[in-house]
Amino acid sequence: DGIRLDSSDRTVGVAQVAVSGGKINGILSAAGELDLLGLFTPAPGESAPAPAPNEPKPWLVTLAKADVEGFRVQLTDQGPSTPVTFALDPLRVTLENFHSDNSQPLQLAIDSGVNEGGRARISGPVSLAPVQATVEASLAGESTALAQAQIDSYAAACAEPATEVPANCGLKIPW
Repeated sequence: DGIRLDSSDRTVGVAQVAVSGGKINGILSAAGELDLLGLFTPAPGESAPAPAPNEPKPWLVTLAKADVEGFRVQLTDQGPSTPVTFALDPLRVTLENFHSDNSQPLQLAIDSGVNEGGRARISGPVSLAPVQATVEASLAGESTALAQAQIDSYAAACAEPATEVPANCGLKIPW
């Protein structure tokens, strides 16, 4: 009932995955680089393998539902003069209807405490290729107070008179 495998059709179906508890700590350096991105990007000089000739059709992996509960995600931004820590705790994420061929959007729901006084909720359909989302989002309590101080500091530094764009005043996209 939980896992279906059809090697001739090259399909794998998983009914449900549940994960409870865990912690992820990240650091955004003063240079604006997130230390966790190294986990998802190839090493310098490394490239994707060339496709094999007459490659068989890719496997289709489906996941009906995935639940992550009781996680803590903490990010420390070392850019401001006083580092700022942002925490999501407890974090609950639910994904439904994932298809590895991106043939249909998955349903995403996130519900989390924010910095011990706020709450953030996000839900709706998300497509991965091309990336597209139509979500409902809400913030409550002190969800934005800590972030506001960080945004104010960043805006002040980036708005100072200069002959060129100051370092860290922009977005770095790792791909």
